Amino acid sequence: MHEVKASRVARDFSLRRLEDRFGVPYPHREQLTETRAAREGGLSDAVLEVAATARECERVDALTKHAFHAQEALSLHRAQRMEFAHSAESIVRARAAFDQGLAYVYRDPEAARKLIRSAADTLGAVRVEALIREEPERFGALRTVPQARAFGLLTVDDDAAARSSARGAASLWRELSTRETEATTSAQAYVRATEERLRAAFAEVYRSPTSARAAFELAVAKVGPEDAIRTLVQAPHSLGALLAPGTQLPVAHLGWQALGEHARQAIDIRLVTSPDLARAHTERAITRIDNRRRDLTAAIHGAPSRDLLGRALTRAAYQLEPRELTELRRILTSPQAAIVFKARAALREMVLGHDERQR
Repeated sequence: MHEVKASRVARDFSLRRLEDRFGVPYPHREQLTETRAAREGGLSDAVLEVAATARECERVDALTKHAFHAQEALSLHRAQRMEFAHSAESIVRARAAFDQGLAYVYRDPEAARKLIRSAADTLGAVRVEALIREEPERFGALRTVPQARAFGLLTVDDDAAARSSARGAASLWRELSTRETEATTSAQAYVRATEERLRAAFAEVYRSPTSARAAFELAVAKVGPEDAIRTLVQAPHSLGALLAPGTQLPVAHLGWQALGEHARQAIDIRLVTSPDLARAHTERAITRIDNRRRDLTAAIHGAPSRDLLGRALTRAAYQLEPRELTELRRILTSPQAAIVFKARAALREMVLGHDERQR
């Protein structure tokens, strides 16, 4: 990383000269340079160069923000995947224990398990637990052992041991059904959270996110999810009025790409009907989010240092004349102007503080 003192960057700096001097490339420099029409409109080189650097600051800030959000999303999905994995493991253990418990109760434990599952669908897990405990014979023939009666003159099949084991099987059923219910609840919460993130993403891009969402869903129905998502990423204005239509394209594209990823996750999750499918969904989401994070990180590494940009911008903006500041306001968006005037104010405060200490 190349370092430079702000005092060495005079008001006549340019992005190309900074590239040559420090060996740091400025991506999208062509998009960040004022058009010829603006130059012919009487804007000074100093104003144009400050504006270009402000735009690059905005782009680098946006890259950093989206990389942070991607890392957050990656951590969230990895934690969710781990939760699903632990839940699946607990269900496997509970199911094995319940199957073993049934083997002590029924002659045909497999058939009993099917009947119990069927009854749970109609009666509920709690009622089935009570039946296993109190009336286990409702789910199949019980295991018996020969028992001598009448001083050995008579032998009967005794199911007392099976009925005693049924109480344990009922407890194991409660454990299994609880684990399965928790897994289902977790998967449903994951589905709702994914949908909520999509709503939030629409609100960051559109003035009327509800209308834009309706237009998107209509596009999904008409042309399919892939083309609809492509529209979100490449031409979101076709689905509704944008929240910040004046945002420079390199910055706006980052928000559109994030929206497209949220839309893809939300569409994929519509097929999730079980905890296992929810876990598979997290796997796919992790792969895509990690790829996006890597791309954003690479873009940040390929961009000029934010510190370098900030020092250069601070020095150059502070030296602008009042007339040039007025021109600058005319060609910058509000976020870009905030970057410039914040940098200028910071240097002004530093200079005034230095003067105060000298007195």
